[in-house]
Amino acid sequence: MNAERPNTPIKNVPNTAIPVEPPHPHHQPPMIDPDNSLVRWLKSAWESVKSPKLGSPKVLAVILLLLLGIGVWWWYSTQNAKATSARWTAYERVSSNADLDKIAADNKDNTTGKLARLEKARNLLGPQGVGPLQTERKKAERAKAIVNIETARDEFVKLADDFKKDATLRTQCLSSAADAELALVGWPKVGAPAITDDPNNYRGSVDKVVDLLKQAATAIGPNTDPGKAYTARAADLEKKKAEVFAVQQTLYDYLNNSWEPVDVSPKPPKDPISTDPIQLPKPPVIDPKLPTPPVVDPKLPNPPTDPKLPVVPPVPPVVPPVVDPKLPAPPK
Repeated sequence: MNAERPNTPIKNVPNTAIPVEPPHPHHQPPMIDPDNSLVRWLKSAWESVKSPKLGSPKVLAVILLLLLGIGVWWWYSTQNAKATSARWTAYERVSSNADLDKIAADNKDNTTGKLARLEKARNLLGPQGVGPLQTERKKAERAKAIVNIETARDEFVKLADDFKKDATLRTQCLSSAADAELALVGWPKVGAPAITDDPNNYRGSVDKVVDLLKQAATAIGPNTDPGKAYTARAADLEKKKAEVFAVQQTLYDYLNNSWEPVDVSPKPPKDPISTDPIQLPKPPVIDPKLPTPPVVDPKLPNPPTDPKLPVVPPVPPVVPPVVDPKLPAPPK
């Protein structure tokens, strides 16, 4: 048997637990003001959600507002997508500058209208500007091409400001404006003399071309490959400014003076003959002022013959033989 242990008192054991320090006053969480209106509203909303009373006016109002917001957003997104699709469909179907003008007028504040203006400016500069300026023989058509190039240059400059947030399109507009400006170098303005020392009398300037190319390099980034190319081109034009002006002025003199217009259009014949089988060609009209030929009188004797020439006897007429009907027929 186990001997019972004596009832000995328990000695005091020292407390070896790690003491917990009170929190630092700077680390205590911020106190929330219970009187704040936002706190009261959140508490009320939370209590309403936890309670089974989902039909309370506050909960229903929140749900209705959420549904209304979702419906308005869905309707606006659908209508905006339809309008955008219609704009781009109309842009893809353009066939003339008039169509581009209509799209630009109907969409002044969006990208579609700006791109329509850009496309028209490209048409004025290329097919309707520089192209006929070098190939058209008629002076009136070349003058029209010059006006188209000027219009395209001004439109490119405006579009460069409209595309400030798009580096690519802004750079294209500035470089195209530089090309248009370069094509106008050496071409005098209306009423100005053909050869003058005043740079203000010419439609284009090499200095403006250099400035536009530098702006294009800045827009796309001066350290990029296109930016370096624009900078190098601007420096080359600035270095050869006099040569560029001389070449452009020579081109103007050649097209405006040496190349005379020649009418090569087909012309109708002077006396057309009708191809209608019912109508016959008209007989020639005899001028009444011409002398009439002399009339030979049959009663006059024949003109005398030369006696030295041999006289040719007249040839007797050939008379067929007369067949007697009483004679027998020849054998077959």
